[in-house]
Amino acid sequence: MTCPKCGSENINIQRVTTGSTTVTKHYAKHGLFYYLFVWWWIQIFKFLWWAIKLVFTAGLSLFFKKKKEVGTSISKTTNTNQNVAVCQNCGNSWNI
Repeated sequence: MTCPKCGSENINIQRVTTGSTTVTKHYAKHGLFYYLFVWWWIQIFKFLWWAIKLVFTAGLSLFFKKKKEVGTSISKTTNTNQNVAVCQNCGNSWNI
């Protein structure tokens, strides 16, 4: 392989991680009437739903206990890699 800029064959090839993903949540902004007439009803229903789930799951957890596994975890990471060639003489770099 030769450098397209200077013609040297002193080339180093590297694998570079080029991608990362970030997920953000955006919340809508509401006006005064929304918070006066709608928002507090939603909060009451959210609290009631949370309380029902808490009582139900606490009751079920008394009967169905999970066995704990020590030292196991599952995760998934996705990386995007790219090969890059770098000329050691002139410093030119290009994607392969």
